Amino acid sequence: RMTISAAGAVKIPNGTAAAPSLHFAAADDTGFYSPAAGQIAATVDADNVNGGRVLFLEGTEDTPGGKNNVAIGPDALEDLLDLADQTARGGYNVALGGFALSNITTGSSNLGIGRGSLWNAASSSADNVAVGVNTLLGSGVKANNTAVGRSAGAAVTTGGTNVMIGFEAADAVTTTGTGTYVGAST
Repeated sequence: RMTISAAGAVKIPNGTAAAPSLHFAAADDTGFYSPAAGQIAATVDADNVNGGRVLFLEGTEDTPGGKNNVAIGPDALEDLLDLADQTARGGYNVALGGFALSNITTGSSNLGIGRGSLWNAASSSADNVAVGVNTLLGSGVKANNTAVGRSAGAAVTTGGTNVMIGFEAADAVTTTGTGTYVGAST
C-alpha cells in the first residue's frame, strides 16, 4: 500500500520483477520496483523476459560496495545484482545487452555492450571493455582488455592488457597477455 507521511513523503511497496509496485494499467508486469535498499529496477513483460530485469541502477557514493553499476538487458550483471553481501560487490560496471557481464560479482570498472559481452568472465574480472555480441565471452579472470567486434576475444580465458579489434579477432586465443589482434579472425 502507498502511504503519505505528514511531511508529504510518499512510500510504496518494493515490488518484484513479476509484480512491480509502479506499473501500467495495461500491463501489471511492466513497471518499476526496488529489489533492495538503494536500488531501482524496471521490468518489461516479466513473464517473457529472462530474469525480468531490463534496467538496473544502483548505489551512490554513500552506498557500501556495488557503487554505480548500470545494467540494461535480461540477466545483465545478474550475479552481481543477486550477491547477498552488498559490501563485496564490484562497482562502476556498465552492462548493456542480455547476459552482459552476467558472472561479475566483485570485479569493477568493466564495460560490456552487446549480448553476451564478458558473459562468462570470472567474478573478479576488472577494467575490461567489450563491445559486440559475445566479446570476451570465455570463462576466466580478465583484466585491462579491449575487445571490439562480434566474438572478438571470445575464447580468451586468462590474460590481460590485450587489444582485439575486428570480427572474431583473437577468437581462437585462450591465454594471452599484451597482445594486439586486428582484423577478422586474426
